Amino acid sequence: MTDPLLPDVEKALVAGLKVDGGVIGAGIATKVSTELPKGFDSTHGEKRIQLFRSTGGDVASGVIDRAIIQINAFGATKGEAFLISAVADSALKSLEGTLIDRVSISGVDRIAGPGWSPDPETDIPRYVSTFNVVTRLR
Repeated sequence: MTDPLLPDVEKALVAGLKVDGGVIGAGIATKVSTELPKGFDSTHGEKRIQLFRSTGGDVASGVIDRAIIQINAFGATKGEAFLISAVADSALKSLEGTLIDRVSISGVDRIAGPGWSPDPETDIPRYVSTFNVVTRLR
């Protein structure tokens, strides 16, 4: 069960990446989601970003969340996946200092990436980046 005092960081970041300044608004990706659809294959032209919380936790106060977020950027080619990754990483960083759906994003720091990591099951071109994202519910 999710703590109701902690923000839904995945929902806020997906919403933030979909706005005009984000990856959808820039025309870089066609979809941003936390899960991939069954049978997903970017080699057929869908440029997609998958964003999810891989771990994290609250600080002593119980209302500030430090989430470790992974971004998977999929493209039809290695070059396209890298471009999507670079724009997604920049768009995520630009969300620092914003308020989205009552979630205040106070820190966005890259931990690793972008790193070339084709999907292990399908070999679909993919770059992976990992971020520490500090949020608070307002």
